[in-house]
Amino acid sequence: MPHQDWCGNPCADCKNHCKLDERIPCSPDCPELSAEGVCLLDNPCDFYLENQEPELSDEQIVRIDEVENATFDYIRVLVENENMDWNMEYIGELADMAAELLTRHGFKVRYPAIVTNKDGSQTVEDYCCGIEEDNDGQ
Repeated sequence: MPHQDWCGNPCADCKNHCKLDERIPCSPDCPELSAEGVCLLDNPCDFYLENQEPELSDEQIVRIDEVENATFDYIRVLVENENMDWNMEYIGELADMAAELLTRHGFKVRYPAIVTNKDGSQTVEDYCCGIEEDNDGQ
């Protein structure tokens, strides 16, 4: 079924440039696309799969919050300032540095992230620094 916002003209010939074809996984006239732009196939085509934005699960977001809150608590102890402002510039940097340091020392650190690969694609990783989930940490 064509996308509900598709004008019916080939996107390459369009003069209005609504960019609909850039916002959906397939061509606007793909028969396997819902009116809302969702692929209806049980096994979506490669193009659809390659163009999906990676997303963190609710559980992964909770874990990131846990790590960042603990990092902020650590920073407040180090600088002896319980009233300092939350600032992701140094909270994120310190959390990343700690995760990398602990990984180098053999620990398995669960710190989920969306990682950009060398080819520009993005993936979700649960563990820091490319460590797989089934590796044994200390």
